[in-house]
Amino acid sequence: MPALKAAEDAVNCITKGDIAELKNLSKPPADVKLVTQVVCMLMHIDPITAMNPETQKKEKDYWKPSVGMMMKPTFLQDLINYPKEDMTQKLIDSIQPLITLENFQIDRLKKVSSVAMNLAKWVFAMDKFYNVNKIVIPKKQQLAVAEGEYAEVTKLLSVKQASLKVEMDKVAKLKA
Repeated sequence: MPALKAAEDAVNCITKGDIAELKNLSKPPADVKLVTQVVCMLMHIDPITAMNPETQKKEKDYWKPSVGMMMKPTFLQDLINYPKEDMTQKLIDSIQPLITLENFQIDRLKKVSSVAMNLAKWVFAMDKFYNVNKIVIPKKQQLAVAEGEYAEVTKLLSVKQASLKVEMDKVAKLKA
């Protein structure tokens, strides 16, 4: 729950104006591009393949899909309503090398862009939720099994208590 609250707080700090400012950057800082790349990965948005003018090689580019993602009027609500329970280990493994980079750290992003910083906080919260949920899911399953067993024992107990009451009534009649 604290991770989910942190994610929601981070998203609530972002305004539509912030998003407009971010998506209108023609040359966004590399740190901003990195954060939006990870958000795209979590949202299952694929990169495009584009020619890098500097290296003259085709590279995966997440910026244009990021802008498209941020242009959706429901973008912030999509972050809040993200299907956290559907995250997979494969997805977490794919973002892990990126979110551990030095330029993906909150202190550094704070100096670059408050929007990128808050998006990174959301990403960290989703990662934390997944890792905590890996521990919680088996415990919830064990709880469901235990509650089922408890319901059976309680049912048996009430049958036995009813039987005992019948016997106690017989004993009371005999005493009378």
